[in-house]
Amino acid sequence: VVHTLTAAYNYDGTTFSAITGTWAASAADQLVRFVAFPTGGTLYLCRVNEANELDIWSGRGSFTSPSGSPPKARDLCVTNSRVVLGHTTDSATNPYQVRWCDFLDINSWTTGTNNTAELSETLGVIVGITALGPLSCDVYKDDSIWVGQAVAAKNPFQFQLVGFVPGPTSPAAIIPYRNNQYWLGLDGVIYAFDGARTNVVSAGLITTIRETFAWDLRSRAH
Repeated sequence: VVHTLTAAYNYDGTTFSAITGTWAASAADQLVRFVAFPTGGTLYLCRVNEANELDIWSGRGSFTSPSGSPPKARDLCVTNSRVVLGHTTDSATNPYQVRWCDFLDINSWTTGTNNTAELSETLGVIVGITALGPLSCDVYKDDSIWVGQAVAAKNPFQFQLVGFVPGPTSPAAIIPYRNNQYWLGLDGVIYAFDGARTNVVSAGLITTIRETFAWDLRSRAH
């Protein structure tokens, strides 16, 4: 699937076919984010960005809206058998909110404290969210990292602040590789996080990155 600011296309190896569905034109800084998620025997491709609510594609026809009225979001991931959204927008934008669907059901988005978390203990806003494993995720704010761990409770996630560190320049600047997640930080440093510790991995590149990177376009980095 290929996405532009205004449309989505499925490429079958020969032809690009439009599968856009309903999609509001987005700014270049509002990156389209995708995950795959199974519901009712169908593997759906889910997409979202800050200008459009989450919708789904079954591999046939066009993208459609699931039931349950999911919000807009800056980023998303799949863990604990749920689609998890970060930096959400319903009637208003909540840059500290993490919200998720019900267990194995992309068509159920229950509202309330059992399906949301507010990570407002630090001033930074959520930039990205990635799966750390099948039962946990990392939430990257622009000033800190949080880990969400699956728990056997009404609220299926427990979030913990694990460190203060400059967050990624964009959701697409977070790259998983060999049990670590790497990102280009807002300070021009490349960091690695293993789920517990953060390390600097670009000590010899910091000056080069700071002097050559187009910082005015940092939110488009990928």
